[in-house]
Amino acid sequence: MTSTIEKNACVFGVRAILVGLLVAVGLVWLCASESRGQSESPDDEGCGLAGTWEGTMTLTDRYKDPRYQSGRTFVLDIVYKITKEGDGVYRVLVTRSGGQFEVKDGPPGTYSHSEWEHGAQETVKFHLKDGVLMVNSEVIDRNSETDGSGEWHRQPAHVDIGDVQGNAESSDLSSILNKAGEKGYKPCPDCPAQPFPKGGDHDLDPMCSQYFREVMREFGNRGFEVPANYTNDQFNANQIIREMRNRKDQWKEIEEAKAQEYANRGVLVEGVYFNPEGSGHLATVSPVPQDLDRCRFPGHGPFIRDGNEHAREQEADGRLYATTWGAAKASRAFEYGERTPTWYVWIPSVK
Repeated sequence: MTSTIEKNACVFGVRAILVGLLVAVGLVWLCASESRGQSESPDDEGCGLAGTWEGTMTLTDRYKDPRYQSGRTFVLDIVYKITKEGDGVYRVLVTRSGGQFEVKDGPPGTYSHSEWEHGAQETVKFHLKDGVLMVNSEVIDRNSETDGSGEWHRQPAHVDIGDVQGNAESSDLSSILNKAGEKGYKPCPDCPAQPFPKGGDHDLDPMCSQYFREVMREFGNRGFEVPANYTNDQFNANQIIREMRNRKDQWKEIEEAKAQEYANRGVLVEGVYFNPEGSGHLATVSPVPQDLDRCRFPGHGPFIRDGNEHAREQEADGRLYATTWGAAKASRAFEYGERTPTWYVWIPSVK
């Protein structure tokens, strides 16, 4: 004869799987709704729905049958792996139970999901706040009620670039970029180089080529052999980019998805757009902490510094993005679609 404890364990186990699978469906609906309306393809860098989420749910059972212990609490660790299968269509793998779902994009906002399944009415409510997914669930059948709540956090996507390392550690690359900022600003072509201004909007003229030259000069100060044209004050962005393309012994094209990881390891990475009808653009990928939640920052692409202040009136959110002393995502400096950047590793910076 099955004991009460065994019955409890069985019921708890079934409910755990049931609630876990239900949360997975809800999670997908919420994330899909959060990514709607963003024109910057967040799924490409793991900031949309696709990716891995880890979290813990605390569940409490209340039984009407006195044979079962009521008010008992248990905790579930659940991991969801979500992949994009098509336009607005995602598949969710629940690693705890092996369950899978195909879900579609939903309307924006905060949602509840409710359905009748396995003889129980199941409801889940979702709210995404400051990059954390808050989940509340409820399962009701004729014998009991189960309430649950918890938080899920997005896990950074792993980018494999092998055992590549920079000749300088990432902290040294940050120092190089900061040193370049001390001479990245020239108010006029013949004016002496000076530090970038700090605080507020200074209506700077485009400074990307000047900043690039100072980055390369600082590499030269640290013992690297830097070709003269990389520090030529007469070269504009297009001329520098043409020089880079012609020096395949110096520059190697890489995928954008790998650019941030290279920079984090101390490798110099440049994003470029050659404009045959006007001004081109250069931007240097800036190292960021490995545990930084990059999805908390607007835009997409790696974090860059280009010596410019991207004016409020040119940004959809009306914010100033000063990529002089600070860094912003690449889409704040490049017009993706019309002026999508190409990314290059400077080979001498690789160990």
